[in-house]
Amino acid sequence: MYAVHTVSFPWYDSKPGKSEDCLYLNIYAPFHAKEGNKKAVLFWIFGGGFTFGSNPLFDIVMALQWVNDNIESFGGDKDRITLHGQSAGSIAISLLCVSPLARGMFSRVIMQSGSTLFLRYNQLKANLQLSQRLAKAVGWQNAAHLSKILWSFNPTSGRSFFPHYGDELLPNNALDDIRHGNFHNVPLLIGNNKDEGSFQITTGNRIPLDSLKYVDYYLKNIPDEDYDLIRRQLYTASGDSSLLCETVYFAESYAEKKNDVYYYFFVHRPSNTPWYPWMGVAHYEEVQFIFGRPFRKPKNYKSKEIELSGKMIKIWTDFAKNGYPSDSFIWPKYSKENHTFVYIDANFRGDHLGSGPHLDNCNFLRSHFGF
Repeated sequence: MYAVHTVSFPWYDSKPGKSEDCLYLNIYAPFHAKEGNKKAVLFWIFGGGFTFGSNPLFDIVMALQWVNDNIESFGGDKDRITLHGQSAGSIAISLLCVSPLARGMFSRVIMQSGSTLFLRYNQLKANLQLSQRLAKAVGWQNAAHLSKILWSFNPTSGRSFFPHYGDELLPNNALDDIRHGNFHNVPLLIGNNKDEGSFQITTGNRIPLDSLKYVDYYLKNIPDEDYDLIRRQLYTASGDSSLLCETVYFAESYAEKKNDVYYYFFVHRPSNTPWYPWMGVAHYEEVQFIFGRPFRKPKNYKSKEIELSGKMIKIWTDFAKNGYPSDSFIWPKYSKENHTFVYIDANFRGDHLGSGPHLDNCNFLRSHFGF
């Protein structure tokens, strides 16, 4: 199931044919599925940078309610709905984990590369006051005048609008809720890719660390002429501070409330990747394996990658069915006291374990995030 969002600003897009009739779900079921089959359900929310802020979260809640009400007609089990998302989709899921509107609507969670701890929240009331101050500063007179002011924005620019709190969706600051354990208690499969930040630094977005102590930590003792190492440390800092460590902190917080948490670390660089070699295992690279692209396009992949896709599909679907990622090997539970994760690579068997990931870096950044 999908929630759609785009980069342009629809309220002044000059393209004709726009419509608010845009809330659709793609539902995939086995060919012979019928009511009463009780198949486990994966509710997929893809990423894309929160282009339209928290309004799509209400759409997602509506879609989730619809699935709860109707999925049994398609052979699904409303008592085994797993939220599954990547990047901004993963962040959205972490918000649903604290939203009272989503309580009781899902039984498991899969989060790939991201959590809401990356975001900084303003209260709804404060946002309204800021908007009123801005309108006054630009000489706002009436609604028609304000509409003309909005046209000064570049409609092709990619601006992100992040969620606020103080309404029925997020009554409280989500960061405080997670710190205090105020979330829906369900099993969690969570993880990251090896080089999350390599794509981030190509976008020109600022690394959310502005203190010299963080710069010194990541670039200390690196020769000025070692450009490759400088670049690697910059994208490591970017990935740690925007995606990876926030995922680690979220997993720790969930485990503290005695939830079953399982952590993976995806380290395989696809043989057909379009990214430069220095980018390593970039953000989003794992998604193609989970959705079986190597089976649909086998000529584009090596045989080991086709096998890997099958193994990852089994892990994700086993978790959706049973709340545990595998019955063929022991996957250690993750916690603040035991940061054991499972490496996923081309030779994956489930026995390659690690600790962290990037635990030294994430421990250093704890004071920045308050975790």
